[in-house]
Amino acid sequence: GGAGTASSTSVASSKPPTAARGREKEPPLPAGTRLGGFEVRRVLGRGGMATVYKATQLSLNRPVAVKVLAARFAKNPSFVERFEREAGALANLNHPNIVNIIDKGVVEDHYFFVMEMVEGITLDQLLAQVELTERHYTHIIAEISRALTYVHSKGII
Repeated sequence: GGAGTASSTSVASSKPPTAARGREKEPPLPAGTRLGGFEVRRVLGRGGMATVYKATQLSLNRPVAVKVLAARFAKNPSFVERFEREAGALANLNHPNIVNIIDKGVVEDHYFFVMEMVEGITLDQLLAQVELTERHYTHIIAEISRALTYVHSKGII
């Protein structure tokens, strides 16, 4: 995976990452940016280490989620290794409560991995919109527990 061309847009930072800079927001990849056989559409979410985009897998014309390592970490071997380990760990999991990984790659210092697109709302959004009953909480906790039990059975903590 990861073959192909990317747009000429670069989000690389000239400043080294530090604890103080760890949460700074860098500009997102613009819509239309290509990472291998995937085309970025829009930002789905951002974390301290990466941004997740809704994208299109061009070969099958289907929606996917692409997680891209923040540019400020892409030149740091320990962050790249951690990101690669995350992709590898996900690739070896097969459970209905865990998103499937499709591909991974690097294009112009953009390290990324591609996951199935899961439509819906986050647990945080659900909790903000609906007052859940004890039965709902029990169901959610049971499903999370099943996923964690499976992950732990694969040696992942």
